[in-house]
Order: sequence, then structure tokens, then C-alpha cells
Amino acid sequence: MSFNKNKNELIQEEKFVNEANIEFKINSIRNRLLGEWAANLMHLDKSHTESYIKDVIKSDLEIPGDTDVINKVYEDLQKFGSKLSKAEIKQKVIEFNAQAKKELFNK
Repeated sequence: MSFNKNKNELIQEEKFVNEANIEFKINSIRNRLLGEWAANLMHLDKSHTESYIKDVIKSDLEIPGDTDVINKVYEDLQKFGSKLSKAEIKQKVIEFNAQAKKELFNK
């Protein structure tokens, strides 16, 4: 009985870790896409785009959820004169999340 319980617990832990890894990969791809999109709007060159993408990905590690990455992109775009709202950026996050899932699972 104890062996089965431990085995089931291990299976559940493995499932949780696997789901967390998948979510992390999806968010990383999504944030890369978001960073590329925002960099394009800011007319950044290739080297600055790559650096900016890394900054966007790092910004999403600050607090749980999407608020940190949305705020970063919003503030950066505002500095470049963008009139996009946080709601519009959130919509892009949703679009890029769907695209990231497709990229990850349709390899």
C-alpha cells in the first residue's frame, strides 16, 4: 500500500514539473515574440533587438503573471512615442501565447 502511494506521489510530482516546464517554455517563446514585436515598433536594430528580447524575457520573472512584462513593454513603447494601451499590449500577449503553443507543439 505504501509503495503505491509513494509511486502515485512521484507520478504527480513528475506531472507537475513537466507542466511547469511546458508553461515556462511557452512563456519564453511568447515573450520572445512580444519583444520582437515591440522592438520592431521602436525601430531597434538587430543587436538592440536581441538585447531587448532578453530584457523582456527577464522582466517576466519578476512577479507571477503577465503584469510585469506588460508594464515593461508599455513603458518602453511610451518612451518611443507609442499610443498603445496596456489592454492592447495584453491582447498581443494573448495572441503571442497562442502562437507560442503552436510553435512548441507543432514541431
